[in-house]
Amino acid sequence: MNVLIIGGTGWVGHHMAQKVAARGHDVTILTRGSSGRFSPPPAAEMVQGDKNDAASFGELLKKLNPDVVMDSVPSESCIRTVMDILGDRIKRYAHCSSTGVYAPLQYVPANEGHPWRKPTGINFMHKVALDALVLDAHTASGFPATVIRPTNILGPGLLPLDPLGGRDREFLPDVAAGREVFLPNDGRALLQPVFVENVAEPFALALERPESIGQAYNVSGPHSVTLRDYVRLIANLLDTKPTLTCLPPDEILSRFGGTPKVNERGLQFVCEHMCFDLSKACSELGYSPSESLEATMKATIEWWRNQ
Repeated sequence: MNVLIIGGTGWVGHHMAQKVAARGHDVTILTRGSSGRFSPPPAAEMVQGDKNDAASFGELLKKLNPDVVMDSVPSESCIRTVMDILGDRIKRYAHCSSTGVYAPLQYVPANEGHPWRKPTGINFMHKVALDALVLDAHTASGFPATVIRPTNILGPGLLPLDPLGGRDREFLPDVAAGREVFLPNDGRALLQPVFVENVAEPFALALERPESIGQAYNVSGPHSVTLRDYVRLIANLLDTKPTLTCLPPDEILSRFGGTPKVNERGLQFVCEHMCFDLSKACSELGYSPSESLEATMKATIEWWRNQ
């Protein structure tokens, strides 16, 4: 099939392009013209355009007439343009969402049947709105949408999540130097990271499974760990033993609020348990996480050391 990948030179998107191309599909990548940090497949066609300029993007869709549209960073404007221009001609549409739509979890591990549509003050409502838009369009008119919901993504190319809910550039140096590392509450909130390549894989798998249309899938690494054990794993890989200090979130905000080390939204989110059931993606898509958390973090640290 002819697959248009939006964001195909980005961190997640270039892995999507590689996985889709490896399964024999023709890949076209939409780029705004700036050179990305990540290399797409050599055979991919590159086209320039702005997905959020409805008029020009619509004309581009008419010209390309893809069988499939995939978006690593979706927007409402882009989705509506795809719906308006391609209508019932498109065979598949898939976008990258987040398990953040479920927060706070009412049970663990959370599956795709967990409530996600109502605002909770913590869940990712911008992702909720986009997921609802495409899944409701499937129900109403058969729009062939698939939603992929990854957990916290790790891997070479981006700094890892830190225990205060951001991607602080000083986190790894602090651990490497054995400095004090702060954890919210008792440090036992659950985290379930996923390797960036394992996020891309289900997009390619879904193309070959008609039953994926109209469905959402949680994708992640196989296990959850506590924030405390997450930091300890990083410390072991760096051969250090930092001091781990647990503080109430309010005290963390009092100490570090307004600095790059913490933001209130990220801190609030990382205090919630992230633990997900992957059985739907495994049984319906053939999804199988290929990397352990240790291997993923080791690759991330090696990339960081080379920067």
